[in-house]
Amino acid sequence: MQIILQDDISGVGKKGEIKNVSEGYARNFLIPKGLGIPATESNLKKLHEAQKRIAVLAQREKESAIEFSQGLKNISITINRKSGEGNKIFGSVTKEDIVDALAKKGFKIDKKMVDISQPIKLLGVYTIPIKLHKEVETKVSLRIVKE
Repeated sequence: MQIILQDDISGVGKKGEIKNVSEGYARNFLIPKGLGIPATESNLKKLHEAQKRIAVLAQREKESAIEFSQGLKNISITINRKSGEGNKIFGSVTKEDIVDALAKKGFKIDKKMVDISQPIKLLGVYTIPIKLHKEVETKVSLRIVKE
């Protein structure tokens, strides 16, 4: 029996896929739990329309991210920190600090978009990658100076 999956199911498939499953599995498990619907002509038509809408929304999100990245491209932010011997700063500069500095410049982003693996602990100039979308990334210049 062909079924359209309504959710990701490990070992079977991902949401929106059309899969062949046994009739018992479909009727006794997938359909009653809302995990799948029969792959009838009308349901397939609805699936294709939904996929088109999702594709259009994804394209709009990407275009919006590209436009936003153009504004961020030449931005330089400065963060002041107290420092000690060897240019080591007291504490560290985290994703939240970078987000706050960008917010002061008028750019509101989520801290999940800031792509640093660990907090920064030295004075200096850094290039910080910002992932605005899965396909759109820009870089921001960060200067950490002595307070």
